[in-house]
Amino acid sequence: MNEQIIYWNKKYYEDLGEKDDEGFYDYVYRYFDFWFNLPEKQAIRARIYTDETSKCNLHGIYIQQNSYGIGKEWDIIKKLDEDFISSNIYFISILNFLRESEKVKNFFYIDKKYKKINYRKIDTSSVKFVKTKGLVI
Repeated sequence: MNEQIIYWNKKYYEDLGEKDDEGFYDYVYRYFDFWFNLPEKQAIRARIYTDETSKCNLHGIYIQQNSYGIGKEWDIIKKLDEDFISSNIYFISILNFLRESEKVKNFFYIDKKYKKINYRKIDTSSVKFVKTKGLVI
């Protein structure tokens, strides 16, 4: 089988609302964004919130608009759908990678609202990956 390399990165973010007089924020989101760089300058973004580490939200397919690197200046070009999720070898590799490395149990994608991906219905046996820092093979 011809191996394909998917470069990736993981970055921590905090989205804090306004602070009140007592020092409390009206909302706090803490999460990790993962960017998986696919061939043809495309990428998939995944987000794991720190208070729900077994859950991962997967966003659409992005295309790079400049040469700054992974996760910067990307525009969404396609929303994820069930056909892509169940058949795209890159996407299946990313699911396998996140299950193994981040211990994710539940995956969701956006289609007007978050929909759960039925991982058990996806044939993952033909897609293997090697976990290397910054790479999914």
